[in-house]
This record gives sequence, structure tokens and C-alpha cells, in this order.
Amino acid sequence: TYFNCIMFMVASSVVLTVLVLNYHHRTADNHEMQQW
Repeated sequence: TYFNCIMFMVASSVVLTVLVLNYHHRTADNHEMQQW
């Protein structure tokens, strides 16, 4: 259904965002922390 499709898209987006953030933070440990 439409609701299930939206829920799947939201869940996949959250998982992808978490994976990308973890990847960047993990690689950033080898370099200087950027100024936010």
C-alpha cells in the first residue's frame, strides 16, 4: 500500500544516513576534525 511504501522509504533513508555518518566519522578519526 501507499503507507507501506512511505514507511519503507523513510526506514531505508534513515538506515542509509546512519551508515554514511558512521563511515564519515570513522574515516575522520584518521584526520584532523573539521571545524563545525
